[in-house]
Amino acid sequence: MSKPRAAVPVRLRSIDKHFESLPDPRHQRNRRHLLVELITIAVCGVIVGCSGPTAMARWARANKDWLQKVLALPQGIPSPDCIRRVLSA
Repeated sequence: MSKPRAAVPVRLRSIDKHFESLPDPRHQRNRRHLLVELITIAVCGVIVGCSGPTAMARWARANKDWLQKVLALPQGIPSPDCIRRVLSA
């Protein structure tokens, strides 16, 4: 039986850097949350096994303290509808 591999730490800043040049498909007046933070929350949600935007928002709320250490989150955690609209765009 093989030994379990050590977990590789996820660097959220690298996710930010990767997606920072992504054009924002939203209208200027509908940009309450930063696009790169929405994408980062979605990527983390997928990594931890979230099945959709509702689960991603629930996970983000449960991990808000940790997320605030690496993301600005000036408007707090986005709603499931906000995550859904961005991912659909």
